[in-house]
Amino acid sequence: MRGEKWNDKICNIDDASQVRSLTEQATVTCGRCGVKAHDPANVCDPVQFPDAGTLGD
Repeated sequence: MRGEKWNDKICNIDDASQVRSLTEQATVTCGRCGVKAHDPANVCDPVQFPDAGTLGD
Protein backbone atom coordinates (compact mmCIF):
# COMPACT_ATOMS: atom_id res chain seq x y z
CA MET A 1 0.00 0.00 0.00
CA ARG A 2 2.96 2.20 -0.52
CA GLY A 3 2.06 5.61 -1.91
CA GLU A 4 -1.61 5.25 -1.04
CA LYS A 5 -3.44 8.41 0.01
CA TRP A 6 -4.38 7.74 3.65
CA ASN A 7 -5.93 11.16 4.30
CA ASP A 8 -9.06 10.38 2.25
CA LYS A 9 -9.95 7.27 4.27
CA ILE A 10 -12.76 7.35 6.83
CA CYS A 11 -10.44 6.43 9.70
CA ASN A 12 -8.53 9.71 9.15
CA ILE A 13 -11.51 12.08 8.97
CA ASP A 14 -12.27 14.13 12.09
CA ASP A 15 -15.51 15.76 10.89
CA ALA A 16 -18.40 13.64 12.24
CA SER A 17 -20.90 14.92 9.66
CA GLN A 18 -18.55 14.00 6.81
CA VAL A 19 -18.00 10.53 8.28
CA ARG A 20 -21.77 10.08 8.61
CA SER A 21 -22.31 11.00 4.96
CA LEU A 22 -19.62 8.53 3.80
CA THR A 23 -21.01 5.66 5.86
CA GLU A 24 -24.70 5.96 4.97
CA GLN A 25 -26.03 2.98 3.00
CA ALA A 26 -22.79 1.07 3.50
CA THR A 27 -21.83 -1.59 0.96
CA VAL A 28 -18.36 -2.49 2.27
CA THR A 29 -16.48 -2.83 5.53
CA CYS A 30 -12.77 -2.26 6.13
CA GLY A 31 -10.87 -5.49 6.66
CA ARG A 32 -8.43 -3.64 8.93
CA CYS A 33 -10.51 -1.49 11.27
CA GLY A 34 -14.10 -2.63 10.60
CA VAL A 35 -15.52 0.76 9.64
CA LYS A 36 -18.40 0.56 7.16
CA ALA A 37 -18.64 2.74 4.05
CA HIS A 38 -20.72 3.23 0.94
CA ASP A 39 -17.73 3.69 -1.40
CA PRO A 40 -14.89 1.12 -1.27
CA ALA A 41 -12.42 3.93 -2.01
CA ASN A 42 -13.08 5.38 1.46
CA VAL A 43 -11.61 2.43 3.39
CA CYS A 44 -8.11 0.91 3.45
CA ASP A 45 -9.07 -2.74 2.86
CA PRO A 46 -12.60 -2.95 1.35
CA VAL A 47 -14.54 -6.17 1.90
CA GLN A 48 -17.87 -6.33 0.06
CA PHE A 49 -20.93 -7.23 2.14
CA PRO A 50 -22.43 -10.59 1.10
CA ASP A 51 -25.54 -10.40 -1.05
CA ALA A 52 -28.62 -10.65 1.18
CA GLY A 53 -29.98 -13.47 -0.95
CA THR A 54 -27.00 -15.70 -0.18
CA LEU A 55 -27.37 -15.51 3.60
CA GLY A 56 -30.22 -18.02 3.82
CA ASP A 57 -33.20 -17.94 6.18
